[in-house]
Amino acid sequence: MAMNPNRVSVSASEQRPIENGPETLGGGARESLEEEAMLRLFFDLPFLGMVIYDPHQQTWVRVNERFCTMLGYSCAEMQELSWKQVTHPHDVQTGVTKIQQVLAGETDGYTREKRFLHKDGSLIYALVDVKGIRDESGRVGHLLCTIQDITPYRQVIKSLRHSEERFRATFEQAAVGIAHVAPDGAWQWVNQTLCDIVGYGREELLQLTFQDITHPDDLDADLAYVQAMLAGQRQSYTMEKRYIRKDRSLVWVSLTVSLVRDAQQQPQYFISVIQDISQAKQNQDTLRHYTQRLQGLHTMDRAILSKFRPPAMAQAALTLLHQLLGCERGLVVVFDGQTAQAEVVADTADVQNRPAETRWPLGDFVYGQGSDQPLWRIDDIATLDQPVPLLQGLQGYHQRSVLTVPLRVDGRVIGEITLADPQVAYFQADHEAMAQETANHLAIALQNACLFEQVQADRQRLQDLSTQLLDAQESERRWIAQELHDEVGQALTAIKLNLQRLQRLMEDCHALAILEDGLHLADGALQQVRNLSLDLRPSLLDDLGLVPALRWYVSRHADRTGLAETLICDLQLPPLPPATETACFRIVQEALTNIARYAQARQVTVRLVRSAQWLCLTIKDDGVGFDREAAYHSRGGTSLGLLGMTERAQHIGGHLVITSKPGQGTTVELQVPLVQEASLPPETCFAIPYQNNHGTHYSDHCR
Repeated sequence: MAMNPNRVSVSASEQRPIENGPETLGGGARESLEEEAMLRLFFDLPFLGMVIYDPHQQTWVRVNERFCTMLGYSCAEMQELSWKQVTHPHDVQTGVTKIQQVLAGETDGYTREKRFLHKDGSLIYALVDVKGIRDESGRVGHLLCTIQDITPYRQVIKSLRHSEERFRATFEQAAVGIAHVAPDGAWQWVNQTLCDIVGYGREELLQLTFQDITHPDDLDADLAYVQAMLAGQRQSYTMEKRYIRKDRSLVWVSLTVSLVRDAQQQPQYFISVIQDISQAKQNQDTLRHYTQRLQGLHTMDRAILSKFRPPAMAQAALTLLHQLLGCERGLVVVFDGQTAQAEVVADTADVQNRPAETRWPLGDFVYGQGSDQPLWRIDDIATLDQPVPLLQGLQGYHQRSVLTVPLRVDGRVIGEITLADPQVAYFQADHEAMAQETANHLAIALQNACLFEQVQADRQRLQDLSTQLLDAQESERRWIAQELHDEVGQALTAIKLNLQRLQRLMEDCHALAILEDGLHLADGALQQVRNLSLDLRPSLLDDLGLVPALRWYVSRHADRTGLAETLICDLQLPPLPPATETACFRIVQEALTNIARYAQARQVTVRLVRSAQWLCLTIKDDGVGFDREAAYHSRGGTSLGLLGMTERAQHIGGHLVITSKPGQGTTVELQVPLVQEASLPPETCFAIPYQNNHGTHYSDHCR
């Protein structure tokens, strides 16, 4: 039951102290007991603070328990306070103004939010409803106030407002575009970052749909994702796509979309997060481009290292430029300043389109005329008044754009790369940089290849001269040995026979002694001639072959030097070319001579065996060894001997390896490829040492 507060009359002289529980106003103004019971029931509502206030005396007439509890005071403590003391200072003046309006009759009451001060100093937000209570004269004598604590509500509102502010700040200040999009694609809410990405104003963008600004090539994939989300087949999706900006330029974005549904699981709107990835895309394209360039240069380097021929290197460069630039035609031309001609070393044209002649005058080419430009680019050959013959030929093959880059080495132009394409203005600034980089790389490679060919040619000439020298030396030795044996040897033999005949005819003892001395001198001279002839060219080598010659030479060398020398030979050797037999014999001869002079060895092993497709010759000693590098670079006789052995090995296509360390002996190993296969299978050889009168060991037994 409600009670009309205007019917309550309170006399100022009958005010009573505030107490717990309901109180009646002055005794003369009491109503009936029923009205008192109704007033108590209304005044002590547990969820509302109730106050009867005397605005003239500015004192409490009556307060209920709820209001005291709301402010944290007891009823006795509240009796000592005024309403201004429990009101926030900023709200006092507003309260005074409102009370004066009620007292003046301008209004019967008012409702407002205000702040009370709790006993602990905290703020209590309340919704206060104030009504004027008039006495019999119609004057407002008291104010009836109901106070509802709305602090929790205000805290919720504050929290919601704070959350909304944070959401708005996040939405508006995010570094990525954020939007709410309707299920039909219309923009509902967009932030400024998204507007900046697509170049539209906020109001302009809200008049469009995402379909309106999506690139046509990306729209179908985007719509397929949207339909899948609306059908409940997926919760979100992420894709890269292109938007068409207001200025019609394209921008790459990374789009992440999720769908918000209501309580009935009906689609409400999409939340889209859009990040501008144009720079990342550009960086990715640049990285891919540079990776492709590096891979192309690597392929070109491999072609250079594998073939090291100008045509192969030039073709590799054109292949690289075709991959990078995509142009249709390319030529590499090398200039010959001595003949004033140019040679086309590589051309991407088909075989049937290639000219029969690949050498032309230098003046037919752009840089053959002495141009000093870093590079030369023309958007359309047809615009030239007098193009050089090369460009005229390209124009005949329907080429329009041309890019020509010189091949420079040490400031000197050694050729040019010419690229062409049927499209007008095909080549751009970035094409120039790639072509220049490739041209610089190719120019150095071509120069090195030219120098390498010159070195190879000079080396081949030296090797040919060395071969001729060795052949001439062997021929001379053979002739001298034959002359010594046939002419001088026979003459000495005839002298000896004549002296022996005279010895038998003479009877004078004194003359016989002189004759015997002459015979002795003739024997010595004859033996020296034989030794000299054998040293120059043993007849065994020509008559019986390598193995008997080695057997004879090792035995003879051991007799002269006193070394314990072992010869291990494979009796089943295939027929060897004379040059191979001579080289092997001379290498053994030179090695044993060096061992006798410098090695201070006691034992020497000479091994001659076959192994698969190789003939292997090894000379090993247990001497003092030597520094191999120092010996090769020295000017003494040892270095000449080592170089001579190396030359002889190269002359027969063999490979000579000399292994030696001071104090660890020396090993000379020669490997010569066998030209012909032996009729018998390879034999396993083993040494059967035996001792001759001079301490020499031999073995030529095989199993």
